[in-house]
Amino acid sequence: MEVSSPEWKRLIQDGAKEMGIDIDPEQTEQCAIHAEELLRWARKINLTAITDPAEMAVKHYLDSLAPAPWFPEELPRLLDMGTGGGFPGIPLKIYFKSMPVTLMDASRKKTNFLKHVIRMLDLEKVEVIQTRVEDISSPRSYDIIVSRAVSNITKLCKMASPLLAPDGTIIAFLGKEADAGKLNLADTLYDIELKPYVLPYLDLHRALAFIRKR
Repeated sequence: MEVSSPEWKRLIQDGAKEMGIDIDPEQTEQCAIHAEELLRWARKINLTAITDPAEMAVKHYLDSLAPAPWFPEELPRLLDMGTGGGFPGIPLKIYFKSMPVTLMDASRKKTNFLKHVIRMLDLEKVEVIQTRVEDISSPRSYDIIVSRAVSNITKLCKMASPLLAPDGTIIAFLGKEADAGKLNLADTLYDIELKPYVLPYLDLHRALAFIRKR
């Protein structure tokens, strides 16, 4: 199976439907273009360890779309912190076409890839920043900050908090063993709500942590 094949696009479309997400053919085509470029560039730079097309469909694209059913009706300003090859930011931007999105990564090679893909997909209202979050000096404010690269929830909250709008939400992608008792937040400044979900086809049970300041 190739990422440009009708079978691959059906995996995205049918899998998204199982997750309560209606994605149209144009959006699945954009996901396929992103995936093709990801694989092409990954021959030279470290963009993804997952190269099997079916596994990419589930673990990159469907996983990235998991928060979509809980997004507010009024689309937020979104920051994808440590986006790497564009996950979850690009699939979420493809789905929410008019949502302002900022993709942040410290690697110049990765941000060059992201700029290339954004041009190919003709995406508007997307900003790419090559920096570490702790090095940001200008004031910024985001309604939702997402991160799939979560190793330490306390550290994530500390880094993201200065960029979070009042009443904003941090969404952390967690593994299957996640529960509120294991998040180990070092203080009581945050409320955490876990939202479990299942990735289709592979029956992978995962969770999102929705984190808000008290």
